[in-house]
Amino acid sequence: MSVNNSEQNLKRVFMKSINAVRPGTLLEKQVKLTGHTEATLRVCGDLIALRNRAVRVLGFGKAVLNMAEAVDRILGACITDGVLIAPVGSMKSSNFNLNSKFSILEGAKNNIADANSVEATKIAFDYVCNLTEADLLLVLISGGGSALLSLPLDGVDYNEKANIVRELANRGARIDQMNAVRKKLSAVKGGRLAQAAQPTQVVALTLSDVIGDRLDVIASGPTVPNMDSEDAAKMIIEKFGMKEMLSPVVYDYIYNKLKQPNDANFISNTKTYIIGNNKMAAEAAAEEANLMGYETCILCTTVQGDVVHLSKMYIDLTHTSKDFINGKIRVEQYIANLKDICSKAKEEYGVQISLPDHLNSIITSWSAPKNGIFLILAGEPTVHVSKNAKGVGGRSQHLALLFSKEVAKSNMDNVWLLCGGTDGVDGPTDAAGAIVSSNLARKSGEEGLDINKAIDDCDSYGFLSHFQSGDNLIKIGHTGTNVMDLHFLLIKKDS
Repeated sequence: MSVNNSEQNLKRVFMKSINAVRPGTLLEKQVKLTGHTEATLRVCGDLIALRNRAVRVLGFGKAVLNMAEAVDRILGACITDGVLIAPVGSMKSSNFNLNSKFSILEGAKNNIADANSVEATKIAFDYVCNLTEADLLLVLISGGGSALLSLPLDGVDYNEKANIVRELANRGARIDQMNAVRKKLSAVKGGRLAQAAQPTQVVALTLSDVIGDRLDVIASGPTVPNMDSEDAAKMIIEKFGMKEMLSPVVYDYIYNKLKQPNDANFISNTKTYIIGNNKMAAEAAAEEANLMGYETCILCTTVQGDVVHLSKMYIDLTHTSKDFINGKIRVEQYIANLKDICSKAKEEYGVQISLPDHLNSIITSWSAPKNGIFLILAGEPTVHVSKNAKGVGGRSQHLALLFSKEVAKSNMDNVWLLCGGTDGVDGPTDAAGAIVSSNLARKSGEEGLDINKAIDDCDSYGFLSHFQSGDNLIKIGHTGTNVMDLHFLLIKKDS
């Protein structure tokens, strides 16, 4: 297989992963309408009698239009109407065949809550508050929902709330940390949406975009009880040194305890289901890579940590995989090295990675890995953006550049890394991520590009757009799904 084929294969595997977690595929497997005399909804094996109730739909997130299209195909005339909140540009960039019974609103440009998402949420909130026991509310939740379903508490300015979230992201906060703060300042997050819908029964279908599929973190948990401690938001604000940034109103909400919804009726009358996650995407990737003849292993689907440290771990994984595929170490030593590398990354760098319990059996089942070793990792790393950084990029592209720089120092050839967001969008760019090889740093220097400056300026997109006319960027448009990021590390034998 040629270098070009290796890059093409990586992209093919990436697309296979995305196709496996498209809402239509997932919903048609897990949501059914059954019953001849009385319609019954089957969701993930549970039976929910409709009892002649009108199905009303509220959806928000990057995958909402695809999800709505799928449930409309499944439930048809059972659906009375619906309100959908989608990212700005969704209707222009995609070809949807949605029934006119759905009202479609847009907001949250660049995945940050704005005036449009706040106005859309007001409409959605009024819609929910007017439902009765004669209705069943079907809620469609996907990644990006925190920014799209945004209704600040009384007195909180949405711009200040958005700026707090943006600054937390720039300082390296994880999504669960950002969402803990969001919940403290929201009229709809942390279970408050489902509480507002009472006495209507609520059934929520969720496409997970968070580590561990925590329902209270996905879209900030609008249909489930808030599991954060009362002091969680305060501790996060102080951890990232942002206390002095808060206005008196926001300070009061965060520092003076605001009790979370604990209405037993809200909890017992609401069911929330996970219909898809990154594990499904990783499994589809492994299946496709195996068909291509690679020796494949899903190392971890819960990757967290700063991309600077993550790139160092990936270099170490590449080193030991090179030694193994070139016959320098035996399989027992390779397995031990993999475990040591991940343990070191956790202890020294704070990278959160959990290897599979059956790692030994996976690796020992490989035949001679002559075509290459294909390691799959997935999750949601973070990137620290300095105040002086003036470039444009995303965490996947930034990680790809960091890896390219380090792998060049190690003089390793025949190595490729794909880093991509399953939603098709990496940061405020039109790229999902990038595919880089071990010779990128050298070749970019020949083109007069400075990889060190691009990294310092957080300008991965600018750099990769100029390098080889942007051929390394993955541009696939909005995918209509979102299960975080995928990283594929392909290591082949030295020539």
